[in-house]
Amino acid sequence: MGRLPLRPLAALTAAALCASPAAAQLQLSFSDGVLGSAVDFALEGGAPGAAYVILPSFQVGPTPLSLLDPLDPRLLGVGLDLFTIATVGGLDGTGKAGASYGLPASPVLAGLPLFAQAVSLPGLLTLVDQVSNRTSFVLGGSGDVFPTLTADVARRAWHSASTLKDGRVLALGGVLVDPLVVGTPTARSSFFDPQTQSFSPAGLDLPTARFRHRAVTLDDGRILLSGGIGVGGVTAEVTLVDVASGTVANIAPMAQARVMHTMTKLNDGRVLVVGGSSNFTTTHPIGWPASVASPQATTEIWSPLTRTWSAGPLLPAPLTMPDAILLGSGKVLIIGGVKGGAAGQVAQSTGECYLFDPSTDQIAPTDFLPRGRLHTGNVRMANGDGMIAGGTTIDFSTQSTTVFNDAFKFDALTELWSGLPSIPALIRCGHLICVDDGMGGVYYILGNGLTSLDLATGTAVYQKNVYSIDSNLASWSLVGTLNQDQMGAAMVGLENADRVLFLGPGSGLAQPNGPKSDIMIR
Repeated sequence: MGRLPLRPLAALTAAALCASPAAAQLQLSFSDGVLGSAVDFALEGGAPGAAYVILPSFQVGPTPLSLLDPLDPRLLGVGLDLFTIATVGGLDGTGKAGASYGLPASPVLAGLPLFAQAVSLPGLLTLVDQVSNRTSFVLGGSGDVFPTLTADVARRAWHSASTLKDGRVLALGGVLVDPLVVGTPTARSSFFDPQTQSFSPAGLDLPTARFRHRAVTLDDGRILLSGGIGVGGVTAEVTLVDVASGTVANIAPMAQARVMHTMTKLNDGRVLVVGGSSNFTTTHPIGWPASVASPQATTEIWSPLTRTWSAGPLLPAPLTMPDAILLGSGKVLIIGGVKGGAAGQVAQSTGECYLFDPSTDQIAPTDFLPRGRLHTGNVRMANGDGMIAGGTTIDFSTQSTTVFNDAFKFDALTELWSGLPSIPALIRCGHLICVDDGMGGVYYILGNGLTSLDLATGTAVYQKNVYSIDSNLASWSLVGTLNQDQMGAAMVGLENADRVLFLGPGSGLAQPNGPKSDIMIR
């Protein structure tokens, strides 16, 4: 294998004539691709022993294969501008191969899309046998942020985004933020492919349009959606999405319509739903005042065996806008939120926390946070503990809000909170994810959200900076700045691509990408 002009191709072709016929489609994928490092290509699905060529390019083609073989009418999706550094070789005994290209840390390359495609040969009637898919990504250094190469099928916010087993991300529903139809719920579905940094229609549109729903991925790969807001208001609707079979269907609804609830898949495969609101003022970012006047004390549990819901344990008080983390112990940590507010009561931000134990299906109080809070960034840590970052407390009697920059860790064994280093900014409604550092460890990334929100008017100040803290939890650092406001966007770590997708564009005011989403290079 080597990056060579194609003179050795004739010899490789002759050797490959003895190779067994291809049984699967040739597939090309990339990993890394950060300036100052390298991009690694992996090829599979070809005939063992067949010759192959990997063609990188700064151009998208089309390039007629008839340039190499007048009998071949097919087109390549890349140009031949980097033909001289094409990688030529032979597939191994399993039909696989790889190639690596060093990427200089040159700012001149930042922002340029790099495309690649592969071919195997010989074919039965043509020189080229199989043509692979085309990969594409934007070159950049760590912390750089660029738009996706194409726009989503809908310009949306408050949708769900689920990572599939093949690495793609499925976006479902949401509310349209296009200026012409702003505020309209959508049922649209799309795939984001990290191997092309592009969107495509998924053909899995929801039976009814809705947004602010919750979604979890089940053990068999199907996606379960619950609640949210449809055209008629808050809904109890539940939808099962099967990507493998291409089917979408509503199933037995919840007993209670709810939004801003939590939804957690338990280790035994069941799904727990907690709290939420039965009403929502759609002109306000947190649905106030209707949302805080209709908190729910109920929980519900969905069984994958019967595909039905049953009543779970009652919360000690009606609760909306809580957060939840599935701990390594298997218990679910229910964090803060807004309690009370119904039947003339004054709603309160609460720091009370609870643990749901799936072995008994009971909820019990656990260690409280020092201050009432909601809208935290939260994630299960690599060791099974829970982490929260930022958040806010609201005094509903004075309509004043306080946004936090502190962070805490919940120990899954001792079931106690402890403080972590403060974030360099005030953040509420942030997203916190755990990502692989590529060296056997992990780190945590916090992004999206707001620095302030005026409860009375719903006016917000958006937070574009992205912060991270490593597994030693020593300190937070600024690692990037988004191009556009991302409130209501989803944040997804793209494994093997060293990037984070901010699937939006969200409902913010500054939208320089237009309908495209942000991707940050890690």
